[in-house]
Amino acid sequence: MKTAVYLIIAIGLGIASQFEYLVENILIPYLHHPLSYLLRLSFHWVPFSIGLIIWYLLIPVLLYLVFRLLKNKQIKYSFFIKIACAIYVFYMLTWGILYNRVPLNVKLNLNIETEPKLTELKELAEALVDSTNKYAVTYKGDLNLKTIENLSIETYAKNSEFKVNVPYAHIKKATGSTLLSYLNTAGIYNFMSAEANVNSHNLAFEMPFTVAHELAHQAAIAHEDEANYLAYLVCKNSGNLDMNYSAYYGVVFRSINALFVLDSTAAKLRYSKLSETVKNHRKLEKKQWELYTNPIDTYITRPFYDLFLKSNGVQEGAISYEKVINLLIAENRKKKEIRVIP
Repeated sequence: MKTAVYLIIAIGLGIASQFEYLVENILIPYLHHPLSYLLRLSFHWVPFSIGLIIWYLLIPVLLYLVFRLLKNKQIKYSFFIKIACAIYVFYMLTWGILYNRVPLNVKLNLNIETEPKLTELKELAEALVDSTNKYAVTYKGDLNLKTIENLSIETYAKNSEFKVNVPYAHIKKATGSTLLSYLNTAGIYNFMSAEANVNSHNLAFEMPFTVAHELAHQAAIAHEDEANYLAYLVCKNSGNLDMNYSAYYGVVFRSINALFVLDSTAAKLRYSKLSETVKNHRKLEKKQWELYTNPIDTYITRPFYDLFLKSNGVQEGAISYEKVINLLIAENRKKKEIRVIP
């Protein structure tokens, strides 16, 4: 096949992916879903992370090929253009187009057009602090990964309002979890193999939220704030007390941090109301991740990931994780609107 054909296919897909209607009604149901389903069907039964192993091997190979290309002028550039186009098309169909689908807030009828008000942030943080404290009392921390996976998948399946469906959904302990820790990564969805991976170094109270978050990615939810919101909903609606605690723990500090920007005094007051159990868990979490702090993550990995998100149309970059607060406030707005309807 001629190089021009590869370029036309890649450019055509790139253009089509900019149209929400085409993404939601053609590209996702007829191309993404079948391909992703085939990948999950192929790899879900393997006990280790096939995709991560491929990445670990592929990165040095790609660097070597680029070096050869720059050094050896006799290599045909057409070959590398074909390879680049093939990789681009595969990436777009398995992941890239998902950034341009109909936003979750539209599907769930949540109004995020108006920026959160100070009163809304105060109210949200207060409510989350109360709920986190409530479930901290009952927290046991004895759930294993398989139980968390089953509870999360069951909750996704029985709550159709979440707008997700994942045949052959699965979670794997990430191959090379220590490396992921040095990259400040609690979990990762690998588009090459459609595997949802969680870092085995996650603490027990972090694990349910992380599992539900990665399953959201496996369910074709690309945006990080949306995946966080679904993780919150799944853990909160799972019917398990430890999962409930993880739901509120996963967002309570985000709400306090968002409030701190507008009113530091109010934020400190909310933080002071957290129980000692919650505060101790926060200290454990910070201590755990501080073990893996390194300059490569600070100056290379994080900026690269931020650039990756922005290149996919996520204007906030890595900060988008924190935008889950906007969805939580929108949820509160919706509840209030329902209550005032006569």
